[in-house]
Amino acid sequence: MIKNRKGFTLVELLAVITILGILMIVAIPAVSRTIENSRRNTFLSTAKTYTNAGKEAYAADNVKLNSDKSSATILADGNCFAIRIQTTKQTDPSTTEGRAYSNAQELVNQGGLSSWGNADVSGWLVGAVGVSKGTDNQNRQVVEWYVNLIDAAGHGINFGGSNGTTPVDKLTRADVFPSSAKLFSGSTGVAPTTAYITKNTATVPSIQKKLMPGHTETTTVACKEAVIQ
Repeated sequence: MIKNRKGFTLVELLAVITILGILMIVAIPAVSRTIENSRRNTFLSTAKTYTNAGKEAYAADNVKLNSDKSSATILADGNCFAIRIQTTKQTDPSTTEGRAYSNAQELVNQGGLSSWGNADVSGWLVGAVGVSKGTDNQNRQVVEWYVNLIDAAGHGINFGGSNGTTPVDKLTRADVFPSSAKLFSGSTGVAPTTAYITKNTATVPSIQKKLMPGHTETTTVACKEAVIQ
């Protein structure tokens, strides 16, 4: 008489476990990469949202120089302005941190947070004023925008992405760094390769003139702090 077999043999169980282990080894890194890429895409989108809001504020003449509250639109070719962003809540609008918090709230309702755990972000939005020829071959003043945005864990975008020269409109997911070790190098916090914008979250950035439309000079220009009003 042949007895009915119930369950699996030890060899069969080991084979199944081995196959599942191989699948996990292959699948987990792929899933992790997908999640990480999604976070980087979202962070880049947040940075561009801040930038687009800054462009709209500038076009509406709502970007003012902090020194005398004059319009940032009066800055001539060869100058730059910097809007500080900080989403950590502040109560004193007269301080640097208070102005940065106010700017963030004005630019993006409730402030755009990091895609890594909804952490607070901080940084600068820089407008570089230069000139460009129009279709009529006449020079017109234009503004090129650069962004620095990081969270407390060091995820973020350095000015100009991976090489310090890329305007916001041309940034890609690859320009969103997954750690502070890759985001900054050196005490000045510049990009890990050739950088043209110096950055420190406590001080207003400086920019090489070559990042301004129509310029090739490597001289450094100190940007003027600006606020959203």
